[in-house]
Amino acid sequence: MKIKFVWKNGTHLIVAYRLLIALIVFSLSRLCLYWFQHDLFPSEAIPSIFTIWRLGLRFDLSAVIMLNLPYIFLATLPFPFRNHKYYRNFSSFLFYFANAIGILLNIIDSAYYPFTLKRLTWDVTGFLKATNNMGLLLPKFLSDFWIYLLVFFVLFSIFVLLTTRLRYEKKLFYQSKWNFFIWNLFLMIVWGGIAIVGIRGGFQRRPIYLVNAAEMISPDYDALILNTPFTIIKTYGKPSLKEVVYYEDEAEAASIFQPLKNYYRATQPTTKFNVVIIIMESFSLEHSALMNPQLYKDSTEGYTPVLDSLMRHGLTFRAYANGKRSIEAIPAICSSLPSLMPVEFINSPYVSEPISSLPLSLKPLGYHSIFYHGGMNGTMHFDAFSRLSGFDEYKGKNEYRGPEAFDGRWGIFDEPFFQFMAKDLSNQTQPFLVVFFSLSSHHPYVVPAKYMNRFGPGKLKIHQSIRYADYALGQFFKMASQESWFKNTLFIITADHTSEAFSPYYLTPVGQHVIPLIFYLPDNSFRGFSSQIAQQCDIYPSVMDFLNAEGSFVAFGRSVFDITSTPFGISYLNQEYQLIYKNKCLRYFNEKVSGFYDLKNDSLQTNNLAAEQLPEQDEALRFLKAIIQQYNNRIIYHRLRADQMVKP
Repeated sequence: MKIKFVWKNGTHLIVAYRLLIALIVFSLSRLCLYWFQHDLFPSEAIPSIFTIWRLGLRFDLSAVIMLNLPYIFLATLPFPFRNHKYYRNFSSFLFYFANAIGILLNIIDSAYYPFTLKRLTWDVTGFLKATNNMGLLLPKFLSDFWIYLLVFFVLFSIFVLLTTRLRYEKKLFYQSKWNFFIWNLFLMIVWGGIAIVGIRGGFQRRPIYLVNAAEMISPDYDALILNTPFTIIKTYGKPSLKEVVYYEDEAEAASIFQPLKNYYRATQPTTKFNVVIIIMESFSLEHSALMNPQLYKDSTEGYTPVLDSLMRHGLTFRAYANGKRSIEAIPAICSSLPSLMPVEFINSPYVSEPISSLPLSLKPLGYHSIFYHGGMNGTMHFDAFSRLSGFDEYKGKNEYRGPEAFDGRWGIFDEPFFQFMAKDLSNQTQPFLVVFFSLSSHHPYVVPAKYMNRFGPGKLKIHQSIRYADYALGQFFKMASQESWFKNTLFIITADHTSEAFSPYYLTPVGQHVIPLIFYLPDNSFRGFSSQIAQQCDIYPSVMDFLNAEGSFVAFGRSVFDITSTPFGISYLNQEYQLIYKNKCLRYFNEKVSGFYDLKNDSLQTNNLAAEQLPEQDEALRFLKAIIQQYNNRIIYHRLRADQMVKP
């Protein structure tokens, strides 16, 4: 049968034209934030309106297609009944309704932005549900913000006017139902492909998310290129935080735990050591023979001889990871911000909020900051978050320069990427701040073929790759020690999280978070094994304290050099808080103490003392509640930086 490729009734042309007009008007509604709230953005480096429009097109296109998916589907169905008058009217109604909502949300956000300093996200629905006097407030809103309502009506009128310029042909005909079906099925599949690519924001590995705006523009201006329907849809189903009031007086909560830190001592000089933070993938403390002599007959049986050597020559802590995933470790280490909620901070509705961070705090001292990660660019949004948190550069697989070293799955093997970083740092102006994240000890635990026999297997499948990653770490120090910047550098070595374990202690809820934390200076001025509790969130404040850097910042950790504050470790897993505090472990679930353990006398946590309600338990609970209250409320009311607005 001969099939003629004919365009029936101009349906697909009309769909394309309508979507183009929707994209243009939608972009204009997004730019209303720029027009109305221009003064809220730093004026010294604000991009041109053309740049803001251009950079936001990916997010606009994603939102427009998501809003219009029902219309695209109904309008392109490969059946003749789509040409019936009432069917067309229904699909057109969905088109105009969806785009009216999208345009209106952008306009509403233009008015609401001064109160939140971020685009609205799905958590606004919780606010609306909790507001039981909206009927009383609405007339006031309309009178105060009438100009925004007027702009909406103007834009929507233009939208309707332009989208009615193309009309369907009145004469409906087609050669045969079969020809009609085949041709239009093909075009519907094409529309499906366009929709997938458009919603994803391109052909990259992962769909675009809120955090990707920071890849394109300074975080100070990312709200200008994001649009409100996009931020609301993308955060749908992402659990939001609830305001908690364990302490009516916030001063009381702050007296128990104070997240606002300032370690500057005017009587002492500020030092400008380079700072290199090395995060080793899955380096549980269990892998160390030095720290676990009971698990290994001698030190040669351990899997981390290089790490053990650094421990002997540095200040070493048995520290706690603030999470169980790499994506949780980066905010904890760089911003002293644990993920104390069901979703990781990077994937939460709050990721676009201004936050305190180590690169931002050190920038006034002239530090140039670089985040090195050998993984494919875009992996776990590390590149986007590094920009969001103030790093000047991100260098991943795309930026790697060296011999071919792709592991076939994740990125560049650790040894060549460590070598790449060592060489690259020799070309950097001092002082610099560096965060390096390894990747070879990640499942499926591949090591370069030339090392397969050199690094034999261990008790677990991961152990061969741990040995290789440890060797790569040693090769980095061997190379870096020959460079001029080496002696003027503070090295901090830790892990992102623990790996699978084989010994009883490291299989416990506490043991599953135990990682190494080493502060190493080449002159060996840091030495010893500390018995105090430490955690990933302590790294940022410890660096500020060590350098005597001036400035206040928000941190949910403490300086390990501060003997006046109480050491602790905190994590959140499966909606349960876990607090390590004064050699005790408190677990808190659904507003109840679910566990309390004496870690000194019960390392395997087999004896739950919660029912005894000991005074130590009450003290730990008060401390935990102070942290939760400060954490939730500071995030909700956008006070994650020292200069942020107070609760309205």
